[in-house]
Amino acid sequence: MNYFDRTKRRILTISVVLGMCLICACAATGQTTSLSSTSNALKVGLYVGSPTSAIVGSKPEDNTGVGFELGRALAKEWGREFVPVIYPKNADVFNAIKEQAVDLVFTNASPARAKVIAFSKPVLKIERGFLVPPQSKIHSQADVDQVGVRVGVSVGSSSELEMAEQLKKAILIRTTSSQQAIDLLKNGGLDVFTTNKAILFDLSDSVPDSKVLPDVLGYEYVSLGVPLGQGQLIESINQFVSVVQNNGQLDSMIKRSGLRGTAH
Repeated sequence: MNYFDRTKRRILTISVVLGMCLICACAATGQTTSLSSTSNALKVGLYVGSPTSAIVGSKPEDNTGVGFELGRALAKEWGREFVPVIYPKNADVFNAIKEQAVDLVFTNASPARAKVIAFSKPVLKIERGFLVPPQSKIHSQADVDQVGVRVGVSVGSSSELEMAEQLKKAILIRTTSSQQAIDLLKNGGLDVFTTNKAILFDLSDSVPDSKVLPDVLGYEYVSLGVPLGQGQLIESINQFVSVVQNNGQLDSMIKRSGLRGTAH
C-alpha cells in the first residue's frame, strides 16, 4: 500500500470516528436535539399585543405574556438559549412554524392548525366572545348576525374561519393588527369584534367605555406546539406543562401578563 492509499484510509477512518461521535453526542443530549434550529437556540414564535403571547415592555426585562414566559422557561429547562421571534399577528406565527422558521409556538390548538403543528396537552382554556364599542345596540350574541352589522376578526385567526361559516347576514371585516381593530372600534368602522376574551379584554382597555359581552361562544384550548415532524418532543413538553401547572408557575405568568377571560 503506497503513501496516498494509507493517507486516504486514515482520512476515511477519522471521518467515520467523528461521525460516530457526533451521533453519540446528539443522542446523549436528549430529545431537544431534533428541533429544526441548528444552533443551541430555542426560537419561540410570538405575536405582539396579546397577553397569551407577548406584551412588549418599555425595557427588555419588562417583556411578558404567557407564551413568552413559557418559552423562556422551557428553553431554560432544555438548556437552550431563549430567542423570542415576535410577529405583528398570529397568522404570521402560524406561517413561521409551518415553514419551520421557529421551533415552538403557543396558540389555540384548532383542528386546522393541528394539520401542521404537533400540540401539547391544553395549557389554558379561554372563553371566546364579543367586544362592542361605546353606546352599541348589540347586547348579546343574538344581535350580531343581522343585516348591516360589521363583525371584525383577525386575519388567520380561528374566529375568522368560524365566523366566515356562521354569519349569514352580517358583514365580516378582516383586520391585520390589534391596533387596526382598536382604530375601527373607535371610529365606527366596526360594530363588534370577536376573538378570545383574553384579547378582547386587552383591546377594551384601549377603547374607552367599550364592553366585553358576557356571552360565551365557546372556548379556545391554548397549547404549546412544535412542527408536525417534531412530535416526539410532545412527551417532554407535556411533562413541563404539568410541572408549571402544578407548582404555581403558570398562575404567576398569568398574573404578570394581566391575562383575563380564562375558564376553569
